[in-house]
Amino acid sequence: MVVAAEGDDPFSLKNSDKWVPISGSNGSTSDPIVFFTAATGIVYKLSAMWEVGEIFSAGLAFRSIQWNMEEEHRTSDMQSLGVQFRINFASNTKKVVPYFQGAYYFSNSNYMEQAQATGSSPDKTQPAFSTSQKTSLGFDADFGLEVKVSNNLGLQFTLGFMGTQATEPGYELDLDYGAYQGPSNLDGVFNYSLSTGLKYYVGRGAKKRDF
Repeated sequence: MVVAAEGDDPFSLKNSDKWVPISGSNGSTSDPIVFFTAATGIVYKLSAMWEVGEIFSAGLAFRSIQWNMEEEHRTSDMQSLGVQFRINFASNTKKVVPYFQGAYYFSNSNYMEQAQATGSSPDKTQPAFSTSQKTSLGFDADFGLEVKVSNNLGLQFTLGFMGTQATEPGYELDLDYGAYQGPSNLDGVFNYSLSTGLKYYVGRGAKKRDF
């Protein structure tokens, strides 16, 4: 499960009292849509790691997040591919292993959609749009605990902080907010995650943990 760590969005309908009327020829501001305000979602992660030793391991990671912003009438799907490392605070031969895990995602695909909706003021309507973007910046920073189930199987619990860039630098968003100023672009997302999972050991027969 993930929860966005974002502030208020000045262009959301629940903040419609903050919408600024257009003055002169200026139809947009330099402010972005804080797209992931009040976002929650489900995160799926798959990784393949090589244990270099009892303390350190590294490998590849794939992450998928399905976001929902019900109050804002928005949804998003993110897929990320990158490299991951893990540092154990105890030998991986122990029954319980606390660890720190970090990842850098060099390929991020993000689909974002906003539905047309009208707020409490009938003249304040947010326009519908959808966009797909690929970016090169994403990360994970997790603290976790692995509990040995068998020589080949471990149960993992992680609590972490993530970040993903929503759009490439220079991306501009042109939306018609009628008599009100519109946003200039889309903001990325920082979020907290809580997850559980299984780790399966392969190699060196049935006793991968026995160094």
